[in-house]
Amino acid sequence: MDDGWLVGVISSIYLSIKSIINMDGNSAYRKKKAKYYIKVNNRSNILERIDTDEWMNVFARLNRLVTTHGIEQGIRTTRVSPQGVESSPKPKRRKQQQQIKGQDKIVKKNMYLVGRNSQYERRVVQEQLSPLRVHEFGRSALKDDYQVGHARENYQQLRKINTDPRFKYIKVEKSQSLLKMMLPRLMQLTDPSASPMMDNHEESKVVYSNFSTSEIPKVPDFSADDESSSRRLEEYIGMLTHTKYYFRSSSQLNGVIPKILRNLMNPMNMKTLPLRTTQMYNDMMLFYSNRFDFATVRELYKQLKILKLKPNVRTFNVMMRSILKNSHIRKTNGALEKEILFVLNQMRKYECHADVYTWTTCYNFLNDELSRDVYMENMIERVGVAMTDRFIYTVLRNQEVDAEGKRDSGLDILKFLVKNQVGINDEKLFHLCLKRFLDAGELDKAWLMMRHYQERRTMMITHETLNLFLIAFAERGRLDLSLLVFNSFMRWGVTPNMDSFDMLYKSMVNCGYTRHFPFIFHYLRLLKIKMGFGERFCYWSVKCRSIIKFNYKMKEADAMDVERCGRKLSRDKFFWDKDHLNWNLSSNGSCPSALTRAFWYIGCQPKWLKKGKIRGHGSNCNLIKSDDGTKIQKNEYRKRIRYVAVQNAMLKRVKYIDDQYGALKEELKDRGLLHVNNKK
Repeated sequence: MDDGWLVGVISSIYLSIKSIINMDGNSAYRKKKAKYYIKVNNRSNILERIDTDEWMNVFARLNRLVTTHGIEQGIRTTRVSPQGVESSPKPKRRKQQQQIKGQDKIVKKNMYLVGRNSQYERRVVQEQLSPLRVHEFGRSALKDDYQVGHARENYQQLRKINTDPRFKYIKVEKSQSLLKMMLPRLMQLTDPSASPMMDNHEESKVVYSNFSTSEIPKVPDFSADDESSSRRLEEYIGMLTHTKYYFRSSSQLNGVIPKILRNLMNPMNMKTLPLRTTQMYNDMMLFYSNRFDFATVRELYKQLKILKLKPNVRTFNVMMRSILKNSHIRKTNGALEKEILFVLNQMRKYECHADVYTWTTCYNFLNDELSRDVYMENMIERVGVAMTDRFIYTVLRNQEVDAEGKRDSGLDILKFLVKNQVGINDEKLFHLCLKRFLDAGELDKAWLMMRHYQERRTMMITHETLNLFLIAFAERGRLDLSLLVFNSFMRWGVTPNMDSFDMLYKSMVNCGYTRHFPFIFHYLRLLKIKMGFGERFCYWSVKCRSIIKFNYKMKEADAMDVERCGRKLSRDKFFWDKDHLNWNLSSNGSCPSALTRAFWYIGCQPKWLKKGKIRGHGSNCNLIKSDDGTKIQKNEYRKRIRYVAVQNAMLKRVKYIDDQYGALKEELKDRGLLHVNNKK
């Protein structure tokens, strides 16, 4: 896509927003004064401090670097996910399992093996690592040495350092120490003869679906020890690790996909052992990194080396990303610098050159403006790493708050992009602008920007874009806006995911008790089932159920009322296609009559019409006001649902206690996921 054309698009957005508000003309990117700054001499480990009158802050430096060096656009991948793997037909949704006699007894009898403090997952890992006893693994032996008190104390101290201005100097010293360690090594690992993007791996990039509501694909046939079997295995692992399968919660921790992956990559699986490639281990490491299972990431890397497979730069990028995510959670020790140093040394050992993604990930470890400024200067001007949209997004996202606790707004980001003639080609950068508008309560500007790209088809409007709006509206209890945006996105061909429905339920709860609350909930519940997500419980759906059960006289919604609700709130009638998010509900207003009736139906009335009444209620509302007894009943009801869910999850684990492989094989047979040649 032509960058000049995109710049024109952004400029038109900027001018449209500028016409909405008065701009003060003050620039957000000024030069700040400081007594010193750090620079690196000749790619060495020696850092010297030089006195100067002023130094550029991160955004001034970014502004100058973009103007001087320009932007390198990322590689737009067009390959779709592989279709060669046979997929079984989607079975009908099973009815919810009834509580049977003896189920509680079975779970309680085995609770010490599958429940809390049972170390069930550790025992599964220990069994998998048992063939590799000659090699040293941290989880080869079960140890219960995690000190909760020490970890909590360490976390509180780190939080105080990051938030309390009195301890800012400690944060700056740690950041500069990381800079001294990382920067010289990254400069040594960068190949100056590589392309600007420095992404020259042989593996092609495959674009997978973000989520799926259908059954997972069948396990392919790996009987032949040839290149085609290895390719099928690689494609199959890629689909399971990159796509989230909602069907029967297959991708969850207790689902079938983690069990399949552990079985396929088991050291004792002689059928897949000769077929394994580095890309398979990269996908597995990414899968467990996204689930915060960082110990498994390290174990997979060690298994890769045991098999004499050579890691590539993607392997180390996933490991660096895993370290970054691990640095944000509570732990007993803070060995961040040691872990980063290990990855960089391994890159040098296997002669893997750092690419633009390595530099972008390492930028996230720095926590002060001075270190970031030096890092960018050496990265762009000395080494010649490409300036990409993703790096600009990383810089803008990690911006420090000012004395008033504010960051650059979405309008400031658009100013920066227009000034430097940068087109928005990165989805994350687009969503960052929208999020800044929504966080500041500038809903009209966020909607205007999104509509601009949606009408011109210049940006992929996805379920993540929809969820940004739904999260903002749910916090404010704006059920009217949530339903309007939800239906509008569906008319544009965007498929919502599970989180989208959760935010709709949250909007209902925060909106308050309305006359037609039960009908709206059952309409959304049936729509969710119709779209293939099933009737899964979440916090907000359970809360809606408790409200209907204990605050309404009518316990079951009539089918005719739910159908009438569906007609009023369908995406063919209740949607919004204007460039602004405001309307006039008066008789002479611009709002269509169908929307006005729908607003009254869902209980979104103007404040001057409420007159102290409960929102959306007339004299006959069938509402039971909450008292202390009702609140206790609702809490007990939610606890009971949570207890039943935990019991069902534990019951699934009981089958896997004695024979992991046999139980998995039976489950795959029941779901029809085994290939004919794999049933033996």
